[in-house]
Amino acid sequence: MSDDVVSRLEAAWYCHKRIEGNLRKIKQLRSLAQSMTPHYSQVPGSGGSKSTMENAVADIVELENDIAEKSRQLRDDFKEAEAIIDSVPDYKQRTVLCYRYLYFYRWEEIASDLHYSWAQVHRFRKNALEYLRQKDDME
Repeated sequence: MSDDVVSRLEAAWYCHKRIEGNLRKIKQLRSLAQSMTPHYSQVPGSGGSKSTMENAVADIVELENDIAEKSRQLRDDFKEAEAIIDSVPDYKQRTVLCYRYLYFYRWEEIASDLHYSWAQVHRFRKNALEYLRQKDDME
């Protein structure tokens, strides 16, 4: 069960990371497409950069479609993660889970922002996950 709770909470984080990666790739492709200059030739239809430009544009469109799909999935994952987190009665544990799984903070950032030690943050997470495991086992 513990892996199931964690994987459901982490689903939004992983989806978000994939979207970030796709956005970086789009930025690279756009930069590449903008830096391309046409090479003119005496022979009609032999412009070398046209197919490269078309490929870059096609890749951008494909990634944008993937981002739109992943964004829908991210919204669904967020809703599920929020529902899971909202079921935790302890507000400190809930806050730590929100920072990690909904706001994508690193553990060190959570500790610093909430003024807890790194160990306290992990203890709150551990206790929250234990609560969720027990709750899930009862259902």
